[in-house]
Amino acid sequence: MKELKIHESGTFIVDSQKVDNRSCFWLSKHGVYRIEVDPKDQKWTDGKLFSQTVSADGFSNIFLNLFSWKKRYRGAKWFTLMGKIKGEKNSDFPIGALEPNYSPGDHGELICYANDAYGHYKNNSDSINVRITRIS
Repeated sequence: MKELKIHESGTFIVDSQKVDNRSCFWLSKHGVYRIEVDPKDQKWTDGKLFSQTVSADGFSNIFLNLFSWKKRYRGAKWFTLMGKIKGEKNSDFPIGALEPNYSPGDHGELICYANDAYGHYKNNSDSINVRITRIS
C-alpha cells in the first residue's frame, strides 16, 4: 500500500469486469487528491447484447434507465468511473473523465469501479488507466 506525498502521483488500472479494483493507494483523511483518467480519451464497454462503448463519464440509455434502481450508485450514469474508500459505507463518489479533487472523510485504500449493476460485471470489457496525484 502506497501513501502519496504532496505533489506525488501514481497510476493504476480499473478493469470493467471487476466489481472492485484495488488502487494500492492509501488516502489520508482530509488530504486532497486529483483523480483522473490518463489519457482522457480511453473507452470501455458495458455488456455484450446491448453493448455501449463509452468514456469514463458513463452513459444514459432509455432501456437501461428502466433499471436505474439496480446501479451500484444511483447518482451517476451507467458505467461512470467511480471511487470509494475500502470498508467505508457511503463513501462512493463519481470520478468520470474529469479531474475532480477529492478529499476523503476517512483514511483508507482507494477502490474504483465501473458503475454497473451487481451481477453484471462479467459481460463487460476493457479497462481504464487512472492517475492519482496528492494535492495537499
